[in-house]
Amino acid sequence: MSSHPVMGRTFPVIIWTGIEYIVWGGEKPSEGEWHDTGAAFNPSTGQWRDLAASPLAPRSEHVAVWTGTEMIVCCGRQVGAGVAAAAYDPLADMWRVISSPPISPTFGQAVWTGAEMVVFGGVGPGGFGNLRGAAAYNPTTGWRTLSDLPYGIERNAEAVLGNGVIYTWPSWLRTGDDAQPLAYHIATDSWEVLTVPPELKLPLSPSLTWTGYELIAWGLTPDLGQAFGVGLAFEPATGTWRALPPPPLPPTSPSDGSESSQSSAWTGTEMIVWTGWIGTEWDAPTTSVMAYDPAADSWSLVAPGPVMSIGLYHNPLTWTGTHLLVYLPASSAVLIYAPAALEPVG
Repeated sequence: MSSHPVMGRTFPVIIWTGIEYIVWGGEKPSEGEWHDTGAAFNPSTGQWRDLAASPLAPRSEHVAVWTGTEMIVCCGRQVGAGVAAAAYDPLADMWRVISSPPISPTFGQAVWTGAEMVVFGGVGPGGFGNLRGAAAYNPTTGWRTLSDLPYGIERNAEAVLGNGVIYTWPSWLRTGDDAQPLAYHIATDSWEVLTVPPELKLPLSPSLTWTGYELIAWGLTPDLGQAFGVGLAFEPATGTWRALPPPPLPPTSPSDGSESSQSSAWTGTEMIVWTGWIGTEWDAPTTSVMAYDPAADSWSLVAPGPVMSIGLYHNPLTWTGTHLLVYLPASSAVLIYAPAALEPVG
């Protein structure tokens, strides 16, 4: 594990640059304040560095993307003076102010398309109302408004890019909201509802993974006591859905499980799942970790994470190409993991 004072914050943004793991903003409940600072961790050296002072207002529940050269930060719940959006260059350790976005959701989603930062969904002021607005930021031309979503996407929904399409899944649904996933077609600025066949069970607030040809969604099963979790795969080329096989873990009990507590990462051949608060993990001394191989359509168990699940809610996973990085706010640390060796390396 590797720790820094920036750790222990809830709802920061976390970005992997290819060299460094950046954690910025967020809040520490024990301090009762939000932050406008961040730090970067280099897994190769095991060293942290503080980021340059930011022009942004302190904030939490915000969004960020990595463009390949910059981290763009915007939206969320901000306090005090400061700008609404800015970009950070880690090589120069410098910030630049960008124009304010036409929307400013809390708990929104953001995806870098290769040319633009697309921001959508979330909730409005005070945490009320699922928002349908969407906007895109181009570093050269600025912001533009996009087509509204068919329905609001709130809080811990995830989003992933796959072959020119952004996929997302509803989370924290309110009465009357739909539970079907959505696809945003970048080229046509249009949204599509991806209806899942009724015979397939919908995972609750799943983690999303793009394999190169399939979208995989895995999360808490809606039928507690019957399965540990449930997964679905969608192939855009054929428009077909399929169910993933059951994972190699015992069924949940009616009182165990929390949607959005899991996280996933794609290694290039497997989807790694950090189970979080799903299953019988509430008081366990370790957290279950699994790997799904789409080619073989099979699961395997990875050595469990050597941390308790209590307080490990929606821990972001990052695949660096060689290691898995797990953000642990409750432990004020980043856990460095090598799935191939099945042993923690830091």
